[in-house]
Amino acid sequence: MTTNPRALLVGSGGSGDVVSAVALARSHGYRAPVFAVPLWERAIFDPRPGPRGSADVDHLEWTPGGARIVSSTRLPGGWSPLPELVRRTGIDLYLLDVTTGVRGLAKQLRAIAHHERADHLELVDAGGDIVARGDEPGLVSPALDAMLLAATAACGIRGTVTVVGAGLDGELTPHEFAESGAALKWRAGKPISGSVAADVYRQLAWFPSEASLLMLLAAQGVSGTVDITRGREPVVLEVGAARPVSMDVSAVARFNCLADAVRNTTDFATVDRILRDLGCVSEYGLEKDKLRRRPEVPQKRPWEGHSLTDLLDDIHPRADHVGVRRIYRKLALTSRREHQVLMSWLASRHAGCFVNPMLPLNALANNELRIGL
Repeated sequence: MTTNPRALLVGSGGSGDVVSAVALARSHGYRAPVFAVPLWERAIFDPRPGPRGSADVDHLEWTPGGARIVSSTRLPGGWSPLPELVRRTGIDLYLLDVTTGVRGLAKQLRAIAHHERADHLELVDAGGDIVARGDEPGLVSPALDAMLLAATAACGIRGTVTVVGAGLDGELTPHEFAESGAALKWRAGKPISGSVAADVYRQLAWFPSEASLLMLLAAQGVSGTVDITRGREPVVLEVGAARPVSMDVSAVARFNCLADAVRNTTDFATVDRILRDLGCVSEYGLEKDKLRRRPEVPQKRPWEGHSLTDLLDDIHPRADHVGVRRIYRKLALTSRREHQVLMSWLASRHAGCFVNPMLPLNALANNELRIGL
């Protein structure tokens, strides 16, 4: 396509994967890489259920390749960390509109690649749930990965799937992940160096992404076990989590039955219906139910009259850290403002030991929760 090729790195599961993609691009030494990502923020940041399309976003920069997210881009009624990420890193970041279904996504990827003269597409997933078969009981966020996997396989551009921070999203068990690796015959790459990870972490430590930030900490030599989801095994931080593994996108698309199931879709509602019919968790449905159950009259909040230690009495016994998302879910926080207050409180009350996105459990002893929410 071009005598001066560039890589197009796509965050497969949403905003957080872009953090890992930035670290991966710097580690590989890619020349002027281009990035693309779908937009579906957690309900605490964007109360409207489901993914957002380009018509839902203000101040995009339109190019022949599509819509780019810039520092002035805004999400009406919600908040996305992506414009601030662009401001701090200076990357070229395109918005992928998943409301158009897999067929629309494939067209968008082709347009971006043509306009940016990219001859290789790297689908980046922090955590590794993209290499699931699709029937694993712990799989809770399959929609975006399945759509991007199917679209990448169909767009006609040479592509790979790269997983970093294997297991750090807590969705696949180590055994399930190992089974996928054996079936897909993936190739282990050079670990993301501590210096690259430290540089990216300095820029993006504020970013609300557990799997990507945990990977950056692991690359810097931080170790431990982190309880990120109630009732599941803690995820393990160790240096191996910073080693990317790659495989051909077509092989992964054949392995992941969900990608095949949604490959002919032209809208997101159909994707959601197909995945529900296959027995998958509907993230969209969960968000709608949560919004419907939210009381109109303010209720007594969980933190009132309790210590943080009391509230986190169900932490896994083998964990030595607790994830921030685990904390804010336990506190039933509902807004970005409350999240910001919590982060400020953790940083001030536990200065020297709180490292986003986790807090060591030994820091919780006898601490009263006084965060002024």
